[in-house]
Amino acid sequence: MGETSVWFTIRLLENNKMSEHKSNNKGNRWKRFRDWAKQNSSFTDWCIALFTLVLAVAAVYQFIIMGGQLDEMRKDQRPW
Repeated sequence: MGETSVWFTIRLLENNKMSEHKSNNKGNRWKRFRDWAKQNSSFTDWCIALFTLVLAVAAVYQFIIMGGQLDEMRKDQRPW
């Protein structure tokens, strides 16, 4: 029974902190996102996100290049 009351007290304090945090930053979503990112992420998280972005850009670039090559191969097969 003692564990339940400790757990309840901890949850109550966490909810109170969250509601204070939400009321302080109510109008500015970008500031809330920045604060959340600073609290909940590390340097390695940002490195992984950056690497993923670079891979996505490279994939789009490769898709465009391959499409151009396919068009050239189709043109080359024409009988004229």
